[in-house]
Amino acid sequence: MDPDVVGSSSFGILWKQTMPDNKESWLAKPLVYTMASEMVITASNKNIVRVHDSKNGTLLASRQLNPPFLQSDIGCNDVPNYIGITGTPIIDPATSILYAFAKGYQGNASSGGVAKGIYQMYALQLPALT
Repeated sequence: MDPDVVGSSSFGILWKQTMPDNKESWLAKPLVYTMASEMVITASNKNIVRVHDSKNGTLLASRQLNPPFLQSDIGCNDVPNYIGITGTPIIDPATSILYAFAKGYQGNASSGGVAKGIYQMYALQLPALT
């Protein structure tokens, strides 16, 4: 990045987003995608993927992939509350498809213990997340 841009008065926070659930966290890094328009994509421990307009923060799309795995089912305190998407998704720029792994339960159940836990891979078309 150009030092003159970073040091200018126009450089700074463009928008902030407040989430309604204080148990939702983000271990995956946010992605910036600029093929069709400028977007910021986030993926949370609750298996929620969101697409925001990068300039003003407007929510363009949101999707919960499946109910997230409960941290209490394994007792691991490394990840609090839910273990959903913990790794950063990737985007194929040739197709605008986002690929993500989400941890949940067999049959999209909301609980079930360690034996019912599964990872599923999702392919989501940007920006609609279909």
